Amino acid sequence: MAADGAAALTFLDQESRVRAGGVEEEDDAEHVLALTMLCLTEGAKDECNVVEVVARNHDHQEIAVPVANLKLSCQPMLSLDDFQLQPPVTFRLKSGSGPVRITGRHQIGQLAACHIHQVTVQSSPNFTQHVREQSLVTDQLSRRLIRTYQLYSRTSGKHVQVLANKRINAMAEDGDPFAKLIVETDTFGSRVRVRGAETGLYICMNKKGKLIAKSNGKGKDCVFTEIVLENNYTALQNAKYEGWYMAFTRKGRPRKGSKTRQHQREVHFMKRLPRGHHTTEQSLRFEFLNYPPFTRSLRGSQRTWAPEPR
Repeated sequence: MAADGAAALTFLDQESRVRAGGVEEEDDAEHVLALTMLCLTEGAKDECNVVEVVARNHDHQEIAVPVANLKLSCQPMLSLDDFQLQPPVTFRLKSGSGPVRITGRHQIGQLAACHIHQVTVQSSPNFTQHVREQSLVTDQLSRRLIRTYQLYSRTSGKHVQVLANKRINAMAEDGDPFAKLIVETDTFGSRVRVRGAETGLYICMNKKGKLIAKSNGKGKDCVFTEIVLENNYTALQNAKYEGWYMAFTRKGRPRKGSKTRQHQREVHFMKRLPRGHHTTEQSLRFEFLNYPPFTRSLRGSQRTWAPEPR
């Protein structure tokens, strides 16, 4: 027999950091755990939550494989597309306080036997390769996490802004309308698209490493990977030109991505909420988007990007 549909396999939190996903010792049936999704649930803090799967190899040595690194502000969930494991295994919350919900299917009997061989031949799941392959394609079906914040530049001491003349710099004061940015998730792996709330223009990078503004942000050159650094600053690496980062000089001028490195101060940013923005707008966190992902309001000279009232 096998369970129909995905269900919650287990929960990890501060009090229950280790959960067993095993079987009874006297159970001779074939078992397979098909993982579908890991996600943060209500009450989660904005911190890094690292989830591991712990199993034993043929030599009975314990192997811990990182499954996901979840954070409420940039990657609250991770889809694993029925990734299969052979019990007994243990799920462990290595860091963070959760709570993390792990969903999937526990397959037993003949259905599990059909998949058991492809699981046992693997010494350990290669989740890094899975994330890399899935991140290459934009996810058009899943819900998109929409965030609104300002990017404070460590070097200029000002905020990144996207102007109507398609210029991008880090010279805006706190609360400047052109410094308000709307960040949309592109796919998992902390990949996002950033556009100005006032202009609707996306921040992109051309083949020379120069930051440019585009009205159409579909291209991979408009996708950035959010990297949370050890000093708690955030770096934005371009998805098309790997190793090239969004960066600004002390005067707030854009710096070419080809001359940037992750350790440089020019690529370090701090996320700040716009002045007057409330953190309690939970009902607007998830929205379904169709490209182009915004509509313009032509009333007077104002432009708004908020969804229509429900």
